[in-house]
Amino acid sequence: MEALKLSGVFILAYLMGSIPFSQLIASAFKPGTDLRKVGSANSGATNVFVTVGPLPGIIALVLDMGKGLLTVLLIRHIMNWSFGSDIWRILTAASFVILGHDYSLFLGFRGGKGLAILESYLLFFGPVWTVFVHLPQAQLLFRKDAQHGLAIANLLVLLMFPVMGVLWYLEGFMVSSWLSWDFTRLTADPVTDKSVLSVFALVWMLMFFVQRVLDNPGVGDDVRKGVSPLKAVMLRGLYEVFPSASDHRKPSKAMPMGEEVLRRKRD
Repeated sequence: MEALKLSGVFILAYLMGSIPFSQLIASAFKPGTDLRKVGSANSGATNVFVTVGPLPGIIALVLDMGKGLLTVLLIRHIMNWSFGSDIWRILTAASFVILGHDYSLFLGFRGGKGLAILESYLLFFGPVWTVFVHLPQAQLLFRKDAQHGLAIANLLVLLMFPVMGVLWYLEGFMVSSWLSWDFTRLTADPVTDKSVLSVFALVWMLMFFVQRVLDNPGVGDDVRKGVSPLKAVMLRGLYEVFPSASDHRKPSKAMPMGEEVLRRKRD
């Protein structure tokens, strides 16, 4: 019975995550817009910013963040889970929300990158640390070279999760500090073992990276050019970290994107 309940909860989390708020907002502000066919072909808030406008982009971002956090809080309330003793279950449900957002049932198993939802979890479980970790990204707002800024942003996002994991792990050695404050302290059962959050920080990093790589048509293009699937994934991952070294909108017809990156860096 317990396994059946957990399965139902995780399915509910996936379905809640599947609600395509970004696509709904894009269609409301600009009827006929299909985020899967415009801009980055990504059904997330960032693509709404680029293809529809700043206001709908902000609305989509807030709704996606709210979807992630409120779903987890709702499930915790329904199941009467504790942030202390049931944190593994809560964070597993949170991961299923991300899966629903990334591979939405309502968008043909396509979606966004899940970053808005991840940000909502980071801000909820570690608001002070999250602000500190994000400070290096502030300088990207003042860069004129958008492609170079994107390259740095991708790298910082990937580094953000292991850094948060280390910080959460170190909190276990702190007696009491405003640095370790989180919103679960507003409840009667705050998180007591932050090392669990450290594990999930790495899990979320992997989910974010895999989604960015596998959900990109560049992988399929590379395979059709004769590259092995494993190498195509590895090369695409390299491109995700260093996109400024290759033109992702007009890649070479003969050469895989990742190899363009390697060649340009050698040159």
